[in-house]
Amino acid sequence: MDWLMQNKLWLNFACNSIMTISFLSFLLFVFGRSNSIVHKFSLPKSLALKAGLSLCATGSLYNAITFSDPPLSEVVLNSGLAVLFTWAALFHHDRFVTPVRPKTAKKRQYKK
Repeated sequence: MDWLMQNKLWLNFACNSIMTISFLSFLLFVFGRSNSIVHKFSLPKSLALKAGLSLCATGSLYNAITFSDPPLSEVVLNSGLAVLFTWAALFHHDRFVTPVRPKTAKKRQYKK
């Protein structure tokens, strides 16, 4: 616990930096594809999602830039959010962004 208290400033900075990248990546993965289902949402729903992700990214970037010294409970929360949204962005990328190749596809053999 002593190590955590001594390094909570750096841990919070790292978590906020990771959250900024994760929120922005998730925003890109969701809205950056023309075949994304969010383009079928109503305007208020779409704007709410964009605003929510943008505000989260902006807030975490601001916290990282100002090198804020929050209470330990906020550092724990930021750690959880950093892990959660990194996982969500990676999952979304792997599931929806990266094209899925069929497992049974054979390699093409060219005649020499």
